Amino acid sequence: MAELVRLDAAFTGFRIVREHPRAAALWAVLSVASSVLFSLFITATAGPTFTELMALQPGSDPRAAAVLMAQLWPVLAGALVLAFAIYPVVLAAMNRAVLTPDDDRFGYMRLGRDELRQVVLMFILLALVMALYSLTLIAAVLVGLIVGPAGTAAMALTLVGLIGAMAFFGVRLSLASPLTFAARKIGLTESWALTRGRFWSMLGIYCQTAALGLVVWFLGFAMISAAVALAGGSADALSVIARPDFSSIGATMSPPRMTYLVLQAALSGLLWPLALSPPIAICRHLSARSSAQP
Repeated sequence: MAELVRLDAAFTGFRIVREHPRAAALWAVLSVASSVLFSLFITATAGPTFTELMALQPGSDPRAAAVLMAQLWPVLAGALVLAFAIYPVVLAAMNRAVLTPDDDRFGYMRLGRDELRQVVLMFILLALVMALYSLTLIAAVLVGLIVGPAGTAAMALTLVGLIGAMAFFGVRLSLASPLTFAARKIGLTESWALTRGRFWSMLGIYCQTAALGLVVWFLGFAMISAAVALAGGSADALSVIARPDFSSIGATMSPPRMTYLVLQAALSGLLWPLALSPPIAICRHLSARSSAQP
């Protein structure tokens, strides 16, 4: 565990952005393009419904929200397709940036077998998350039925258990992406083995990464809000952000809304290396250390 405490993996993303600004700019462009296209997709498929849902006030009838949510299945399906199209490319790019930094063509982004293996890995991890969630939900219901009046507290404890389980499995499987990239085969079992005995030190690094990411996000959000106000949102900038209007192409492409979309997407593109590169740096360090041992 001590060797990871000394490893400044949480700052890997900052180094990548500093050393490869052209690649970081291309990641931001990809994020902007995908964000704008998805916004137009929302407008074309369920714009008025999505706008109505976003406009609901706190305390509104939950049944009204449920009815609107049921009508948004095209948006949810589109979001899933977009995630499986974009994130494997981004994950493979982050792996190249850390593990093979000289291979920087196209901002480390490709479309090939490396990306396909990341797609398969994402499907497997999604299935594991859904299975864990389903088992926990079943356990919570059973506990509630058995305990009776104290079922609410029991279900709350079950929720805490779910969060803990997600954190545990998330850390233990967090090296699967770089191991899959490096070995060119799905690396779930290898990640489980390589992280054995290192859970707490790795969790600390990931918490530090999350804290740094939040600081960057809050600073970026403050500047984006000011830019939205200057673009025509005035004092209503937070409303433009919190309650987006997708009822028409004109509303979606309005100057305040487009300012927010472009700047927020660009910020997200820059946050990708901050969030995704620490596990890769940890994997590189642990793999090199294991190879050096007789």
